[in-house]
Amino acid sequence: MPQGGQQDRSAAVITGGDPSRNGHKPGQAVMDLAPQRAHQGGGAPRRSPDEQIADRVFRVKDPDSILLINKTQEGWMLSSMLFSFDKVMQRVRRGAGSRVPFDEAQSIMMKVEGVAQRIKDVLRRLGVSDVEYRWREPIGDIQERVKMASRRDAIVIVPRVQDTARLAPLIRGLDESLIRLRMESQSLETCMEELKTVATFVVDLHRIIQHGARLTNTPYEARGEVAKLVRQHDGHA
Repeated sequence: MPQGGQQDRSAAVITGGDPSRNGHKPGQAVMDLAPQRAHQGGGAPRRSPDEQIADRVFRVKDPDSILLINKTQEGWMLSSMLFSFDKVMQRVRRGAGSRVPFDEAQSIMMKVEGVAQRIKDVLRRLGVSDVEYRWREPIGDIQERVKMASRRDAIVIVPRVQDTARLAPLIRGLDESLIRLRMESQSLETCMEELKTVATFVVDLHRIIQHGARLTNTPYEARGEVAKLVRQHDGHA
């Protein structure tokens, strides 16, 4: 299973929009490391690795930033989707009752809460207590955070909405729990059952983003491993 800097980095992308605090480029792919198309027909030129690192380092200095370093593919896929999720949820909430029908916005928020609750259920089964779900970063020293943000497998996001701020620590806890489960489990059967459950979180989060993107007229598509997982899920549905 690919890990760290070896993962497919094009999990999902919002393909249009306005500049944001999570990146200087409109439509920046999640994780800031997703391959960008070459400059063609007015498209954005591909940023260099140094520019990508500088962007993450700039954002990690924000006191509200969340820094994620994933050890599992499941954790990476969920974390990398947070950029698209955050942008779409901001637009859904901002447009609720006007551009977005109130009942549709409420339905999306309830689905988000459902995913969060199911992640908590898995964490409890894996022995993680609620007090370990922290929004504030476990790494308090700014120099250490800058060092971590400079890693090629780092993800740094500044949440626009509380939905993102609530999901991020759950995803972090899930990633840490899954790597521990893989390394310590005496029963691969039990391990596989939990991994199948986590795979549904990826698909469900994609569906939430897709639904919100459609309601807010925001171009969005799953790519890489996320797209592959969604196709596999649809094929077995």
